[in-house]
Amino acid sequence: AVIGPSGAGKSTLVRLLLRLYEPSRGAILFDGVPLPELDVRSVRERVALITRDALVLNDTVLQNVTMGRKVVTLSEVEAACRAAFASEFIAAMPQGFLTRLGEGSIRLTAGQRQRLAVARALMSRPRLLLLDEPSLGLAPLVIETIFSVITAVNKEGVTVLLVEQNAHKALVIAH
Repeated sequence: AVIGPSGAGKSTLVRLLLRLYEPSRGAILFDGVPLPELDVRSVRERVALITRDALVLNDTVLQNVTMGRKVVTLSEVEAACRAAFASEFIAAMPQGFLTRLGEGSIRLTAGQRQRLAVARALMSRPRLLLLDEPSLGLAPLVIETIFSVITAVNKEGVTVLLVEQNAHKALVIAH
């Protein structure tokens, strides 16, 4: 976990890890290789980011979960949604995975958006999962969901970096 007040550089660290910024000095290694030596695309294929403002496209649930993935099976999507505790609310939607989200369509709660973002991150099978203040403004149940996902992916060998302002929240999430 990286914990610190607003302006301490936590989000800058996340941007450096995603190669949105290049370090002016020092080195960041990914699997022992300096980050600048790696192709930006290959770095971003290995890293998944979940932020406090989960992105939801004006598209179907399926497209929101599989964003950026070219070939997927429905069973992979269903497994990611189950792991993110999103299956129940998706099943309750009028057209399930084919329900349109966003403007003029179904609007999701903050917790539902966050769970879709978690499912999307899981679909990418990351080596590094970055959580940039994912619990901001969320109900305790959703925070518990995030903890469950962290526990599950960590058992699969995924490195998880949690960024939070509040040390207590970080401890609750990371147990």
